[in-house]
Amino acid sequence: MSDTPEYGPPLKVRYVLVSRHVAYRDADGAIWLSGGWWQDVMRHLAYVRAFRLVSPVAPLPEDLGDLVKLEPPAGVEFEMVALPTGIDGVAGIVRRAPAIFKILRAAIRDADIVQPDNIGWPVGWLACRIGTGSRKVVVVVVENGHWRALADARLVRRAAGAAWEFVIKNIIARASIVFYTQALYRESLPPGHGRIGEVIPASWVDDADLLTPEAVTTAWERKPSKPSFLFAGRLIEAKGTGTLAKAVSILRDRGVSIVVDFIGDGPLRPDVEAAGSGGGETESQLLDEVPYGVPFFELVDRYHGLVVPVISDEQPRIVFDGYARSVPCVASDADGIRPHVTEGETGWTFSAGDPVSLADALEEASASIPELQRRGRAGLKSVAGVTHSEMHRRRHAALERLLSR
Repeated sequence: MSDTPEYGPPLKVRYVLVSRHVAYRDADGAIWLSGGWWQDVMRHLAYVRAFRLVSPVAPLPEDLGDLVKLEPPAGVEFEMVALPTGIDGVAGIVRRAPAIFKILRAAIRDADIVQPDNIGWPVGWLACRIGTGSRKVVVVVVENGHWRALADARLVRRAAGAAWEFVIKNIIARASIVFYTQALYRESLPPGHGRIGEVIPASWVDDADLLTPEAVTTAWERKPSKPSFLFAGRLIEAKGTGTLAKAVSILRDRGVSIVVDFIGDGPLRPDVEAAGSGGGETESQLLDEVPYGVPFFELVDRYHGLVVPVISDEQPRIVFDGYARSVPCVASDADGIRPHVTEGETGWTFSAGDPVSLADALEEASASIPELQRRGRAGLKSVAGVTHSEMHRRRHAALERLLSR
């Protein structure tokens, strides 16, 4: 990390984080993590004395990509506990269930705090049950509601979503402290009686990612003359990918001079590729993926705006990524976005799931590059208090309050 946040005295606890992300071990036994995950673990290590990471572990590949070697700060006791690989899906978890249970129970036995990084993952649910059953402090983070089916989903999918919602509510009711990324989640998934539940937006923006006023001017001078917008995310319906692909076609039919690029992968890739094949004044292409961090922010710097067309209730971190680079958003009015994108100030909003409304917003935004720049600067001012270090500072403070009870 490029900055050193001050959280105050570290918590004198043994903290166990159970994650579905794969860690990599080199020949010397050192652990390597992907860039964004490495940053998050390092934030944890800034305010706990003993940290145990429980996740799938694989041999370090030759191509490191964005992997970073984990080097715990002096005075921090770090331990890596390996889960089996291949446990992303239910089938893999069921096959290895006895081994997973044994590993989790041993890892949690002498812990003070237990946190799964994803409560929608069956292994995370199991870690919570073991933690509450052994009277540990259980920390739950509700970052999205990916188990919730969209309104037009098939009956089987809606039934599965409702069943998992019941399980999640049970987990949250038993948790010692719950961090929500938005108020809607706190309302629909309330903490248990007398338990702590705090709304803290999720952000991966590092303090060093925020552009200085001088860098903002330079960045905008280097942008292309043609208004350009970027969608970054999984190419799935919940992210609004299909809505944006249709909006691109509408803009092309209108003859709007604009660039709308995509970066990501997923089942709607054919729709995105088709949107880019029409020619005319409206340009669109699917870019090769880049790792989160400097390469990604350098990509964002090339655009005048980000498009965030989600139709689910998630709180996308990409909004803050754009603001960090003084780039405004054209975003849907979905619940997770509404508190963070202000029409006329930090971006443009449109009706979630409506391609015509999205096309109208993009056409309006593309009409004035100076207005895009003005709203981008406003976004940069707003994100100063929503960085990754600030998110962890607030979590640390809440944990201190809980442990002092």
